[in-house]
Amino acid sequence: MNTEHQTLADVPFWMLVLLSMAGLSGEMLRASGSDLSLRQILQRVALRFLASGLLTEIDAATHERPLPLTTGRVVSIRVDRKQTNREPDGVTYQGSVTLRIITQH
Repeated sequence: MNTEHQTLADVPFWMLVLLSMAGLSGEMLRASGSDLSLRQILQRVALRFLASGLLTEIDAATHERPLPLTTGRVVSIRVDRKQTNREPDGVTYQGSVTLRIITQH
């Protein structure tokens, strides 16, 4: 299992463009049959991309990093899952990160 994590700044520019295009095509597919403008579709793509980037930053900041405790110590901290979901309003995105933390007392 690869334990090396990248931050959003470490991702190559061409990959960011590719992911943005994939997000745009996905949002356009979801918007077909609705009255969304191109501006609204681009806004959705940007919001999803920013939410995913924020989760990536949280992952990089916590995965296998030391976590100070008043008693005991952290043996391991890992990100088990990252997920981004669009809220029912169609604009807001919610992200969740599941951490697995093993402590020793």
